[in-house]
Amino acid sequence: MRPKAFSKSLFRFAAAIASCAAIVAVAACASPEEAGVNAACSCENCSQGDFQSALNHAAADRQQADALGCGGPYDDYRSCLNAYSTCVNGKYETNHDACGQEKAVLCRCSKEYC
Repeated sequence: MRPKAFSKSLFRFAAAIASCAAIVAVAACASPEEAGVNAACSCENCSQGDFQSALNHAAADRQQADALGCGGPYDDYRSCLNAYSTCVNGKYETNHDACGQEKAVLCRCSKEYC
């Protein structure tokens, strides 16, 4: 028979693992634009208002891409931007030049993005 303290520790450990898994699952399900907003605001310590405003702007961008039939190329471009973005001394920096191919595909989908 296991000591009671061991059982409680094991339960707490399992609960912590389950909580972490849930957080990771939610983060993994974020759209590319939401992931970018989260990363930028984490880096620059956005206020709640700035964070919500950026999410609203991202949602409008997403709706426009979908309306133009460019959801896939838009996702690819945003994912690329996220991959080539870094936090440097509290400033979120994106290397747009690294995503030229994705930008060109998006531009071919709609001149709106050129």
